[in-house]
Amino acid sequence: VWASDYIRVKKALIVFTPTQLIVLKYIFSSALVVWVALKNIRKVPKHQLFIIFMVTLFGVVIPAYLNVTAQTQLPSSTMGVINALSPVFAVIVAYIFYRTKIKILQAIGLFIAFCGSVLFSLIHKDGTFGASFNYYVMFVLVVIFCYSFTEIKKKKRLSNLRPIVIISIGL
Repeated sequence: VWASDYIRVKKALIVFTPTQLIVLKYIFSSALVVWVALKNIRKVPKHQLFIIFMVTLFGVVIPAYLNVTAQTQLPSSTMGVINALSPVFAVIVAYIFYRTKIKILQAIGLFIAFCGSVLFSLIHKDGTFGASFNYYVMFVLVVIFCYSFTEIKKKKRLSNLRPIVIISIGL
C-alpha cells in the first residue's frame, strides 16, 4: 500500500496532464472533507488561519504539483524510495530552523541517506543508471523539504488542532 500513490499517478498521467490530475485530486479531496471544514472553521483561532493556509500550500499544494511533474521523468519506485528520506529532512529542518541538536549517529545516518539520494538521482526515466544527473530528483527533494517544514510547523504552531481540521480548512 505504501507508495502505491506513485503507481496510480503514473497510470493517471497516461490520460491527464499533471495540472489536470492535481485539480481533479483537489476537487475530490475537498468534496470529501468540506463538511469538516464548515463544522470547525469557527472554532479555529483567527491567527492560526494563515498558518493553516501556509501549511496547506507548502505541505499539500506545492508538493502535489512537484511530485506529479517529477513523476513524468522518474520511475515510481525511485519516487517512493526518495520520499522515504522524509525523516532525514525533518532532522535537518529541525536543526536549521529550531536549532535542535543532532547526535553523531544521526549525522552518520544523514550522510548515508545523502549518498543514497545522490545514487538515486543518477537513475534515468527508463531505469538505467548513468553519470548524468536527473534534475527531476530535485523536485522530490523540495517536496520532502516542504513536508518536513510543514510537519514541524504543525507541531509547533497547530498542535491544538486535529490533522483533519487543518487539512479540511486548508483545502
